[in-house]
Amino acid sequence: MKTERLEAADVAKIYKLWNEYADAMNAENTERWRALFSDDSLQAPPDASPQSGNTRILMGTLAQSDRYDSKLSINPEVVRILGDQAYTYGSFKTMLTVKAGQDRATAQRNGEFLSILVKQPDGSWKIMVDCFNYDEAAKKRGFGSALRKRGERLIR
Repeated sequence: MKTERLEAADVAKIYKLWNEYADAMNAENTERWRALFSDDSLQAPPDASPQSGNTRILMGTLAQSDRYDSKLSINPEVVRILGDQAYTYGSFKTMLTVKAGQDRATAQRNGEFLSILVKQPDGSWKIMVDCFNYDEAAKKRGFGSALRKRGERLIR
């Protein structure tokens, strides 16, 4: 019973982490966002080389935030605790609006993510591996949304 309560508390902390991730990105608070990653983290964005270390990950994000205003929402659909590590996957939606120029075009991109988290000594969780892709890239490669059924949230 105690283990189940601890796991439920950890799952709640991970959902909170994803809320903080979106809030930090939406506020363009890159330092707050970077603090959610472990020092030795790895990010594997679509159509780009993986970035390792939270400083290099931050540099890639700064390049995007210089060009676009963004509004991000994240829906973690599965959280699985495995001792001091966890994995979580789900979907996200981002609205990108060009910052400069007369053409303030806006694009919506939907996608999926799969992340591995590591528990910190203080009981908090940080992102160790962040992998994501956009739906349009998966469709080009002939894959459907195999990980989930839209609108369904699962906790295992």
